[in-house]
Amino acid sequence: MRQASAYELRPICVDRETCVVDVADEMDARSVGSVVVVDSESRPVGILTDRDLTLRVVAAGRDPAKTSAGDVMSTDLLTASRRDSAIEVLKKLEARGVRRAPLVEDGHVVGLVSLDDLVAELGTQLWNLSETIRVELRESRRETPIRRRREARSYLLEDLGSQLGELGEEVRDRIDRAGRDIADRLGLRRP
Repeated sequence: MRQASAYELRPICVDRETCVVDVADEMDARSVGSVVVVDSESRPVGILTDRDLTLRVVAAGRDPAKTSAGDVMSTDLLTASRRDSAIEVLKKLEARGVRRAPLVEDGHVVGLVSLDDLVAELGTQLWNLSETIRVELRESRRETPIRRRREARSYLLEDLGSQLGELGEEVRDRIDRAGRDIADRLGLRRP
């Protein structure tokens, strides 16, 4: 898989003092489910999701006009490097049980990657891989049907031979002669 930077979204960043009404308006206007809360030097200090707004503001009965992003943000923030592979980021997200991670470079937020985007990309790559395998199998069937049939016959004959080995010598000889006769009639044996 590619680096995490290939899946990054342009982050929406707000400072701690931003009113959650403004945060919700910004999330709605940009059709996103989270914002990264940053300090004065654009270093991530938290993340605020639509779920946080629902549970920590609406359900808690807080006044959204008087509640700041810093009051309700999640501070146990997982960040990732833009140079991390997508698999590394997926592992980090899974280990922490979160769905989004700001991407940082030199300590500053430069992107945001989401579990949904990574999983969708992984699904696309798996589908592409399966299609490649299907094409290769189809082509190999066209190019080598005779070789495959010979191999299948060879395996069957080996299996039959091992089963014959368990029978008495007289029965084995009769079956062996019958098998040679059949092979001769079908043209399967080489002279």
